[in-house]
Amino acid sequence: MTPFAVNKQDEGMPFLRVKRSVIMDTLRQIQNIGQPRKTEQIILSFDGKCLHFDLSGMSVAIPAEGQWNCQVRAKAAFIQPLIKVPLPDDPWLIHVENGNLYFGPSFSCPCEVQGEWKSIIQLPLNYDDATLLCLKLKYTHEEIEQSGLRDSVAKAEAACMEHVNEACAALAMYNVKKEDLRALVDKWLRETGLLNTVK
Repeated sequence: MTPFAVNKQDEGMPFLRVKRSVIMDTLRQIQNIGQPRKTEQIILSFDGKCLHFDLSGMSVAIPAEGQWNCQVRAKAAFIQPLIKVPLPDDPWLIHVENGNLYFGPSFSCPCEVQGEWKSIIQLPLNYDDATLLCLKLKYTHEEIEQSGLRDSVAKAEAACMEHVNEACAALAMYNVKKEDLRALVDKWLRETGLLNTVK
């Protein structure tokens, strides 16, 4: 164990050691298969043997060792620049400090920390804005946030309201109200069966 890792352990801060080649392969897999939205967050969890990466409908795990008694959420946008950064250290030390998630000694990104092993919402890989809007009908704001989907759901809601506003403007002479149209969207979401596609 490196002196740096010992210091993190002494301070009780989350840290893990992982093989660089394994984590890079995993991140490339997430980037290529998942095509994550920039608004989504990846959830990092540790079960005592493996580091888990959960992103919407995708979950992968790699061998790791250390202490990580929490879940960490970070924007999926960090994957692409991390893949491009040559960090020669092996194994890598991943740790959390002062609101940042560090990979090795020089790469970091903002993150949020929550309790360990919280339930994560699973979406189908081909989900769209309508599926994201379903989450508001089935889960609490806290559950959505803890699953790393807060910003994606907010963006989908904003897009929906933009269409609602356009429809209201077109139907102004009939005194159609925004809240009525938005309620109609939720009614349609309930009737289509989309709610059953999220777990």
